[in-house]
Amino acid sequence: MKSCFATVCFHGKKTISKTGNEKREADFIEVMSKINQLTSQPQAIIFPGGFFYLSQHIGHLSFEDRKQVIEATSIGEVCQKGLNLLNTPLPGPLLVVGIDSPKKARQGCSADNGDQLCVAFDNTGVVGIGRKIFPDDYELFDYVAYAGDFREPTRVVQLADGRKAVLCACYDMFGIAESPEHPTKRTKNIKYVGEGNRLVADTDEPGHAEARDRLVREWADMLKQENVSVGLAAIHQFDLPGRDLYWQRHGVAVASASLHGGLALGAAHFVERLPEANKSTLAAVGVPQSHLDDGLNRKHYAMKPIESSYIDTPNGNALIRVFAA
Repeated sequence: MKSCFATVCFHGKKTISKTGNEKREADFIEVMSKINQLTSQPQAIIFPGGFFYLSQHIGHLSFEDRKQVIEATSIGEVCQKGLNLLNTPLPGPLLVVGIDSPKKARQGCSADNGDQLCVAFDNTGVVGIGRKIFPDDYELFDYVAYAGDFREPTRVVQLADGRKAVLCACYDMFGIAESPEHPTKRTKNIKYVGEGNRLVADTDEPGHAEARDRLVREWADMLKQENVSVGLAAIHQFDLPGRDLYWQRHGVAVASASLHGGLALGAAHFVERLPEANKSTLAAVGVPQSHLDDGLNRKHYAMKPIESSYIDTPNGNALIRVFAA
């Protein structure tokens, strides 16, 4: 029997300040109320990257300390409120939402560009956090990946149907396929690695490549040991529908192929307008492993929703889509 997953795409941009959270919280409650009315009740609900803004940098903290900080904020409160709106048996669905934070100063170095988090909540609070470990090209020299996020299974969550999902902060979806044997620019983009408040790998220091490759190995091993078969991504934003095609072919579909045909899906902001319900779905399942070798000839393998709904929120509009896999 197939299980359902809901993604929520928003018209607009990611949130870049704490004051923006107030508007987002109103939009969030409106969307969760609509999800409660869907014909198909999802076991996981995915919101875009940077949907909320955390005023404190927490990348250098342990999972338990990160969890404590998030749960103590209005973000934690509104996420619990939203889950409580759903008339589903406990423990209810997982809520997966993207949260960004401000930069963190580093002595003698440029500032850490800030946290990019993919956070999972259930009715008890935060149950998983995936902090970005595979930087994009624009943030190469001001983003610190933290060692624990490569190896610790706290970014893997169990779904109601028994499957396990890895939480991907934006381009971490591309990283699902990464390994030392087959590195891409995703590995090369890892310039700085931290543990706590210390930098333990610096692109200008000897041993950087070896440390980086060791962490990517630990990442690949963790996905295998945890038997991950689902990838859930909080993606920041695209300017227009259609600008996501690269993502669909080389990120989402590649993730599905790497997970032996498992489910890969994400939610994003669309700055100028939302896509049609059956387009720019950012979802794939059953992609053959041969897709990994197809290079520029890769197909989209875009999965179609079984249910969709546009909704006007107090500060914009949203597209809710339900997928079955």
